[in-house]
Amino acid sequence: MRIENLLRITNGRLLNSPSIDAFEGIATDSSKVCRGDLFIDIKDSNEDIQNAIKNGAYAIIAQHLPSKAIDEEVAYLHVASIEKSMLKLGRFLSAQKNIKFTIIDAVQKALLVSLGLSRKIKILSSGWINILKELQKASENDHFFILDETIANTLNPQSKPLIKTANLLNCSSKGLFLTSFAHNQKVYQDIKIPSFFLDPLGKILAYLDENSIEYKLESLCHIEHFFPLFITQKIKKKEFGTTDRVLIFEKDKTLFLQEKAYLSKKIPSFDLLFCMPTTKKNLHVEKNVFFYSECKDFEALCKYVFKYALVLGDKNDFEDFLNRDVVVQASLF
Repeated sequence: MRIENLLRITNGRLLNSPSIDAFEGIATDSSKVCRGDLFIDIKDSNEDIQNAIKNGAYAIIAQHLPSKAIDEEVAYLHVASIEKSMLKLGRFLSAQKNIKFTIIDAVQKALLVSLGLSRKIKILSSGWINILKELQKASENDHFFILDETIANTLNPQSKPLIKTANLLNCSSKGLFLTSFAHNQKVYQDIKIPSFFLDPLGKILAYLDENSIEYKLESLCHIEHFFPLFITQKIKKKEFGTTDRVLIFEKDKTLFLQEKAYLSKKIPSFDLLFCMPTTKKNLHVEKNVFFYSECKDFEALCKYVFKYALVLGDKNDFEDFLNRDVVVQASLF
């Protein structure tokens, strides 16, 4: 991109007269700057600016620049706000390349990843820096999925969520975690998805079918949301379906509340438990609640009577605890 275009887009001010008139890539980590990059000084650090120039930056954009130019051949651009400048640059790149954005939610993203479609479709990363890098590399008329609705509408006001849904027929559940259905004249038995997620799956399939993107529903695995881990009485991890006690992990607070409502309709109250960090007492879950501060607090669950425990937390944080060695006390008889 030409420096003069960057100045116009960001409403910036060029502080010197370098011979360099364009840049290639974008970087915010001075140690990862490549020759020809624009370095965006997000930390407001003169040291980072110096390192970026040593590593070959062609242009620097910052709110506060050194009083004296370190290298007169490098373009120094002053802007009033780094964040607003990145926003404007993203909007310009989107319009220039006619990039379209489809807004998806966390469950739809996880389903796309579980279907193994990360190479066939493009999911825009979070964070303005990553977004700018991906937009700069994007081709004309590219199509991205994006989680953040506000950013999507900032980049392109025409951004919309998935609306069309596939017609999934003869849906039936086997417990909470396996669902069977028919789609495109094919029957899928015991797919690893709760019926709770059939609506977001239907919208994903409608998009894939409409755009002739191949997929294999048989490859669908339990996604990171409403993720079941079967456990023993001693709260130790077991194979799927081998015990009658399950921890269901959900790290998203909004989804946790939706799943709580879903479980409360499907499962008798005496079989349910809702596990929440002590920092989330403001969620006002009043019945069948177990509060925890750390993973080892779950040892106390061996004294609770339940079949399904919905946990507000990341399952990865519990892996070591659930795979720990459990000491069984010897009996005198």
